[in-house]
Amino acid sequence: MLAKKYRLVTRDVHYLAKKQRCLSFGCFGFFTVVQRYRSYNQFSVHVWLKVHKRAVQRNMLKRMLFSFLQGKNAVEIPFGDKYYKVFVVVSKQGQSFLHNLVATKDRNAIKNEVLKEWSLSFSRLEKFLWKK
Repeated sequence: MLAKKYRLVTRDVHYLAKKQRCLSFGCFGFFTVVQRYRSYNQFSVHVWLKVHKRAVQRNMLKRMLFSFLQGKNAVEIPFGDKYYKVFVVVSKQGQSFLHNLVATKDRNAIKNEVLKEWSLSFSRLEKFLWKK
């Protein structure tokens, strides 16, 4: 899990969702806004109930994504010259993909597929934010 200072609080998530500026890359949607007065990125991930009804499975997916962010050191490195608040959701296309994946595969297969899709989506987000 990410340290508390690197996670978004509920107030920030509501603000980002209200702004309605969503970038969708693959199975994930990203709500972003430039971070003010802080020298680190903050992230939050929401996995819909439609992906799986059991919280254990949804939390497993969230932990996988957070571990990827930690391994890539995405919280400390700016996108271009700016830091961002990023709220990640599973897109409608991704809901069915993840639902089928979680229902049929074992944990290692899920991890490989999810991290492959996540790395593609996150690299596209990085390229987009670097251009800004």
